[in-house]
Amino acid sequence: NNKVQDGAPRGPVLQQGQVDGQRKEEIIHKENNFQQAGERIRGFTEDQKKRFLENIMMWMADPKTTPEVRSVWLGFWNECDAAFGKEVREACEKEGLDNSSGAGAADEGPTSHPTL
Repeated sequence: NNKVQDGAPRGPVLQQGQVDGQRKEEIIHKENNFQQAGERIRGFTEDQKKRFLENIMMWMADPKTTPEVRSVWLGFWNECDAAFGKEVREACEKEGLDNSSGAGAADEGPTSHPTL
């Protein structure tokens, strides 16, 4: 039966292992998982950016946040926006937060960090 309860047609019923559709060759563009976040950060007013940085620093300074996790996040912020990543890194340094597990991590981006 190729009908759904409401009477709308369903398409052909395929047997297990059958595939329906057309095969075509296309270029798959690389994802940019940081573009939207970077655009959002760059769109902040100075006051919004300051409050956002303060919120990030509360999390970064949390005793449960390990140097490894902090290092990964520094890389993420740098990928979103290099200037903002630098601000976060400098705020961490000013607070004396240890990021020794990922020296230079904010400059290299998250691909150089372990997956959490």
